[in-house]
Amino acid sequence: MMGNPQHVLLALLGLIVLHAKAQSILFTGLDSFRPGTNYEASVASLSNSQLSVTVSIVNNNTGQVIAVQDATVLSGTQAPFSLQIPNEVDESAKYYVRVQEGLSYDNQTEIHLKRKTRSVFITTDKSIYKPGATVKFRTFAVDVFLVPKNDPITVEILDPKGNKIKQWRDQLGQNGVVSGELELSTLTALGAWKIKVTSVGEETTETFQVEEYTLPKFEVSVTMNPTFVVSSKDPMQITARVTAKYNIGTPVDGELVLTVRQERDWYNIQKQTISRQISGVVNVDVRFPGGTFVSCGICAMIVEAEVTDSLSGEKRKSSSKFQTWRDLEKLEFINRPEFIKSGLATRFQLKLTQQDGSPLLDTGKKVTVKVTENYQQFPNEGNNAKVSDYSFSLPASGLLMIDHQTAPNATNLRIEAEYNGVKATDYVSQQFKSLSGNSIEIEQGQNGNQVSDLSY
Repeated sequence: MMGNPQHVLLALLGLIVLHAKAQSILFTGLDSFRPGTNYEASVASLSNSQLSVTVSIVNNNTGQVIAVQDATVLSGTQAPFSLQIPNEVDESAKYYVRVQEGLSYDNQTEIHLKRKTRSVFITTDKSIYKPGATVKFRTFAVDVFLVPKNDPITVEILDPKGNKIKQWRDQLGQNGVVSGELELSTLTALGAWKIKVTSVGEETTETFQVEEYTLPKFEVSVTMNPTFVVSSKDPMQITARVTAKYNIGTPVDGELVLTVRQERDWYNIQKQTISRQISGVVNVDVRFPGGTFVSCGICAMIVEAEVTDSLSGEKRKSSSKFQTWRDLEKLEFINRPEFIKSGLATRFQLKLTQQDGSPLLDTGKKVTVKVTENYQQFPNEGNNAKVSDYSFSLPASGLLMIDHQTAPNATNLRIEAEYNGVKATDYVSQQFKSLSGNSIEIEQGQNGNQVSDLSY
């Protein structure tokens, strides 16, 4: 610092404040700058006379002034300063901002260099190209405030070995966007190519792949019969139907490798691998020893098929799964009532199917239902329980309607259904309590409802 004025140096919220009491100068500016941008600051005069002020940014290592501006500041006003920073500056040096007013005031403080002045973006129309294809790209640059820049942009495309294949120098695009394309040779190098873009010293790269790829020539599918099995101590068998066809619909001749494994290796179930010849379609029987699935009860098995085309050697895969269950039957309550209505019927709907949703075969066994109803005989007394038992034949549709007449002051119902040892349970409670212990229910007739005279 030159001269000997009293001063205060502050750095607050990214700002520098220089205050000289004797000369009544107040300088405010950012505590950092970026190459290729303007350094914005202001100087206020708090004196009764105008001031001639010089603001500069100086390389502390060499003393070189990299940006400077002079301005006259009128009494009681402030003047803006906008110093143009060069695109290239010494990144290893330290810098300071210097404020001078004639020979009577000279003050300075450190200022930091922030290198990145802009961001460059590159996009391509694809991520993977075949030899002989055309690579299309776009690139643009924005400043630190995300404002597009229309500065010259240089684009280079490099092959996987780093050889420069094509270059566009100092391109000015429309609204800052530069577009271009490169037609690849049919004998071009395979691998990761690079697009390198340079804008005002800022360099960015983007990669794209060049690969020899073709659409699959054939497809493989797997279906299971049955789609589930019931855990048992007896041996069991499933059949995997594997289909392999070319895209034109003709069958594929080749070798099939079928693998059967657990979806998650939680149980000690041995993986099976079976090889077969295939000519378009083949059925493969997979046998399991007795008790294979008893340990897991409910688990999923994956069936993977890999077909190798005997003509081309090309391989394709597909997979399916089947489920094991403890029981053949599946019972569940559907469209359950939200709450019970004391003194009125409550309807439950019980759905009975096989595990895959297909209908159950009627074996003559009955569907038994037990309803446990809790109610209060008198206000403020404890709950009393009433149990009702029902028996139904298995409906052909698999959907059983159960209407239960609830008692006055009923508080909740628990319904338990059982068929062939398989159970389902539901629970419904009272939502609103009626002081009289009764409820009212209105049903719409086929011809709609009419308001008529009511007598009391």
